[in-house]
Amino acid sequence: MRIFNDIPYRPGDMLGPFQSFSFANEEERLAAIRVADEALSYELTMLPATLYMNYARTGNRTDYETPYHERRGKLHALLLGCLAGGGDKYTDKMIDIIWAITEETSWVIPPHSITKPYVLGGEPLPDAFSNDVIEVDLFAAETAALLSWVYHFEKERLDAVTPVICKRIEYEIERRILTPYQHIEMRWMTNFINNWTPWIISNVLVAAAVFLSSEPRRLRALITLSTVWLDRFIATYCDDGGCNEGPSYWTAAVAALFDAVLTLRDITGGTLDVTRHPMLRKMCEYLPNVCIAPSERLYANFADGPRHVGADRRLFVRMANAVGSEKLMNFAKCLTTVPYPIPSRFQIYRELLSLSEPLPVSDTAAEFADANAVYPDLGLAVLRRGDFFLAVKGGHNRESHNHNDIGSLILYRGTAPILIDAGVGVYTKDTFSDKRYTIWTMQSSYHNLPDIDGMAQLPGRRFRADCFSAEGDTVTVSYRSAYPDELAASLVCRTATAGESEIVIRDVIEGAREVVYHYLLADAPERIDGGFAVGGCHVLFEGEWHVEPIDISTDSSLRNDWRRNTLYRVSIPSVGNLTTVIRKA
Repeated sequence: MRIFNDIPYRPGDMLGPFQSFSFANEEERLAAIRVADEALSYELTMLPATLYMNYARTGNRTDYETPYHERRGKLHALLLGCLAGGGDKYTDKMIDIIWAITEETSWVIPPHSITKPYVLGGEPLPDAFSNDVIEVDLFAAETAALLSWVYHFEKERLDAVTPVICKRIEYEIERRILTPYQHIEMRWMTNFINNWTPWIISNVLVAAAVFLSSEPRRLRALITLSTVWLDRFIATYCDDGGCNEGPSYWTAAVAALFDAVLTLRDITGGTLDVTRHPMLRKMCEYLPNVCIAPSERLYANFADGPRHVGADRRLFVRMANAVGSEKLMNFAKCLTTVPYPIPSRFQIYRELLSLSEPLPVSDTAAEFADANAVYPDLGLAVLRRGDFFLAVKGGHNRESHNHNDIGSLILYRGTAPILIDAGVGVYTKDTFSDKRYTIWTMQSSYHNLPDIDGMAQLPGRRFRADCFSAEGDTVTVSYRSAYPDELAASLVCRTATAGESEIVIRDVIEGAREVVYHYLLADAPERIDGGFAVGGCHVLFEGEWHVEPIDISTDSSLRNDWRRNTLYRVSIPSVGNLTTVIRKA
């Protein structure tokens, strides 16, 4: 599906609402000054070649990325301090950080490094120090947007010290971003279409608005290219609008698409406006549909990502007004406010819009959730019954950021987890390599799924649900095809039925010699007659079971998201079929 459809447009007011800027909320303005003041004591950390090479040598991403992002985070804080009225005291520190960033050989982080010939990770150091930069990655684009905002708002102040700094910003953004963006076919434009595409484009459009305002023909060409690539991204979504990358990456995929749509509307004076396209509305409404509890910002975290997702409430107000959605407006009212500073990951266009807008009125009783939210093309169903939240997954095992999890489910009672998806640990070199599915969080054996004759699900598009349907209180997934071809079983089927007082899961496996069902839990199960108790519920079934603790204390991503050091996997040996009844205790 395409939503831009060659709409005629003209370059207009380059940055629309940002010809000037003011904070809408005094508490946030004061917080911005406080954070900027703290950044004044920041001491630049070196980014030596051997630190960049550490990823190729050990697979560790964080050693380089932490100081890399810290530089940008401090510059970001200083910029907001200036906008909050902090004055000239931030200028010298900004100059130091800008100089250091522009001196970096590459703005592309080690895991995304491309070399000539076009090989991902072909060398441990980037081949990007001449005028033929061949890659713009997520964080190179974010860096360009950050420097563009600094240039836009602070050029006069910086030029008063020395015009060299802004000239250097102009030079580096042209060399590293705008020229390759317009002349090189990169993987995220063609055969690697996922959250990268809108994430990068939304940031590059900011740089184009700032630096190409005097070149309307070139700006028009860049806008046209951007709409083509955005349409390619939208075409990867099925008609139901579901995000196969999960709720965490929705904030970098669909939310970034929305940022790009608003930026395009800004820089064309409103002549390129697709905000009322029904597909955009469907894509935006995915997040409230998979929200477990807005009070805790809990989501059904299939795919890579945590169960907690932070996004400013004002984003959803903007979405609601733009696409015409009462669901999104009510969702904004129900969400808790994230204390400032907002965790924006330097999507500064989004953040500046939010900071210039008042907080929405809270109304925790606002109705944002339907009893059933079904994505038949994606293969996802959410059923809400009383305080039960049940999500069941179909689809295939080649979705972006996928886990091998066809047929798995997530169940909460209120905010209490009953059956969970662990999410994803700290990214390493293995996470996006042929070793990905050796990581336990990616394996079907550590989801709420069976091992059949000792076999787990396999990765790949052909390993998928054979049938997925949701009607009334019942979701059915047939998923024999998610397992290896040599599996003896002829039928693997799960039916989940939701009521206000109980959830019933019926698993039918025909032709297997041995089955071990697994349930993943956040808390240690308490043994009771007929099963175990967890999350304020009794989980009942016939047969013996044992529990295995899973230590997550050494993984900061999992530990911080689950706020505990241990998860638990219950295993239930069976000859085939299993009926599990989950009742409120």
